[in-house]
Amino acid sequence: MQFSRKGDAAMAGRSALQQVQRWVAANPVADHSVMHLAERTGLSPRHFARLFRHEVGTTPAAWVEQARVSATRRLLESSQAPKQVAARCGFAEGRHAAARFSCAASA
Repeated sequence: MQFSRKGDAAMAGRSALQQVQRWVAANPVADHSVMHLAERTGLSPRHFARLFRHEVGTTPAAWVEQARVSATRRLLESSQAPKQVAARCGFAEGRHAAARFSCAASA
């Protein structure tokens, strides 16, 4: 199975934001709420969300979801079972992953 790379979650912003982005990409199933991501950078949730949006160009939640779709794509390309892939990438339900993934794959 092969998919377009368009829409992959790219690293952007200052160093602290890139560190958080790398951590999210490496741990897609973890809790990536703004509160938890802000704690990783030592910023308040409000300041983190504003800074992230300004420097990365999207909200933290949208970026996390795209990172999860990218992780799902990579695992599916390695021929892993879709339900296990969904669980490993932080999608609670396979249906949600399939819906998000099909939208991203067609973009």
